[in-house]
Amino acid sequence: MLISAVVAILGGGSFVVLGIDGVERVLGTEYSALKPMLGEAAAAMAAEPRVSFDHFYRVLGWYRLMTGVMLLWITPSVASRTAWFRFLHIAFMAVGVSNILSMAEYGTNAHLRAMALVPELGIPCAAILWQTLVARNAAHAVD
Repeated sequence: MLISAVVAILGGGSFVVLGIDGVERVLGTEYSALKPMLGEAAAAMAAEPRVSFDHFYRVLGWYRLMTGVMLLWITPSVASRTAWFRFLHIAFMAVGVSNILSMAEYGTNAHLRAMALVPELGIPCAAILWQTLVARNAAHAVD
């Protein structure tokens, strides 16, 4: 969980600081190079001011950064913070569900959404299962 917290803090922090320019760091391509890969959305992006997209990435960066801080807070006492832990990971899974809804309506795009489903849905499920085992073992150790 500590690794997840650090990844969230670093990833979120990069979008908070860099905004839309963080896309280059994450995807390995510049923002302008993404437009041809986005098909119909490219026209909307050309009409939309860059500041709108920059704001979107910075807002998401803050969510990710604060999620990392919350993970750091609950990690030392993961056995006794079951509700917080599950709530946080269910929120991660909600990102995966929204990804599925977007793909169902608009298809995949340059961000490789289908590949993102593995960490968005798989990691939270595995983490919840792991935390359940940790909490159960901690309860048995007290008995």
